[in-house]
Amino acid sequence: MRRLISAVSVGFVLVCIVTLLSRAVSWVTVLPYLNFLYSYWDDKGSLKINSSPPHAAIYLNNVYLGQTPKVEKVSEGEYDLKLMSKGYRTYARKVRVTKQQTIVVDAELPLQLGKIEIKTDPPKATVYLDGVKLDQVTPLTIEKPPGEYELKIVKDQYYIDQRSVVIKDGVTSEVEVSLVPQIGKLVITSEPSEAKVYIDDKYVGVTPLTHDKPVGKYKVVLKKEGFRDHMGEAVIAADETLEINAQLKERTGILDILTNPPGTEVHINDVYYGETPLKKELKPGSYELTLKKSKYRALTETVVVEDLVTKKIQRELTPEVGEIKVDSKPSSAKVFLDGEDIGYTPISLNKPPGIYKLRVIKPGYRHFVTDIKVSDGGSTHVEAQMEKDKGSDSMN
Repeated sequence: MRRLISAVSVGFVLVCIVTLLSRAVSWVTVLPYLNFLYSYWDDKGSLKINSSPPHAAIYLNNVYLGQTPKVEKVSEGEYDLKLMSKGYRTYARKVRVTKQQTIVVDAELPLQLGKIEIKTDPPKATVYLDGVKLDQVTPLTIEKPPGEYELKIVKDQYYIDQRSVVIKDGVTSEVEVSLVPQIGKLVITSEPSEAKVYIDDKYVGVTPLTHDKPVGKYKVVLKKEGFRDHMGEAVIAADETLEINAQLKERTGILDILTNPPGTEVHINDVYYGETPLKKELKPGSYELTLKKSKYRALTETVVVEDLVTKKIQRELTPEVGEIKVDSKPSSAKVFLDGEDIGYTPISLNKPPGIYKLRVIKPGYRHFVTDIKVSDGGSTHVEAQMEKDKGSDSMN
């Protein structure tokens, strides 16, 4: 019945149009009738498609229609719409088109993005992606559009690591890098050799020594018995050889020896070294020092020599003396020693060691004359027995 009514309506319109045209009516009058016929037979609607970004490829039921923005007339019905643009995720949805209606689609295409997690051993390395330095240091995560990128990882004292990485849409990839330390060579010799070598307070061997070390600055100490420690700094560069030749200095101290009187012989461990004043450089240790001078008592002592220390020794020598005691019978006789009047008996005095001529005289008595020997620290006692002089009382 519905089709019958539609057919009758169309037939009626056609009859009207023919009648009007036969009567020479203008097209302006006829046009509404023609539009009615067109709209009746037109079962299509319009699909207006916009996208951000523009110029996305349009596929309707997998048939390519062109690029956005676009208006396309399509038959009434339901369609699968896809919009595709490089670097963006596909936009897909179903659209229902109604005849003689315009359906507007405003599509926002999301960027394609993937992630890459970068870890290094050791951490805190600087990362460059396609030559651009990133703000963060490792470990870090980068989010980028899919594609192949050049990755460069830089850290002081380590070799640069360069590699290509591929980022895939919606995928998180991991990159773990073990950085290789930059190495230099350290060659250490010493004179004399066989000195112990310490690098940053760690014993590493004896000279001559060749040692591979990561680049950097190190404290180097050489030790050898009897020699002063040699201390220095080694700055090792990548793939280079640093040579250190240490001239070790013997440990010594100085004895600065002064005496009163000067001109005293100096003997150290029974070896004669000269007369005072004297300066003598010796290795650290204990020594037996002997000072000798004629008519003075020898002085012997132990002295300790320390490295880099000047030890001043000042000594007063004691003269050698012996005691002379002279008595006489009768007493109060005049005493001469080597012709020198020294007083009357009884008398006691000290004299340097030696042999002296002793003469004791008293009027009316014969002279008492004898040689006496004085020893250092000794005591010589002479008792003069005076005999009556039966002749002259004069001094012979």
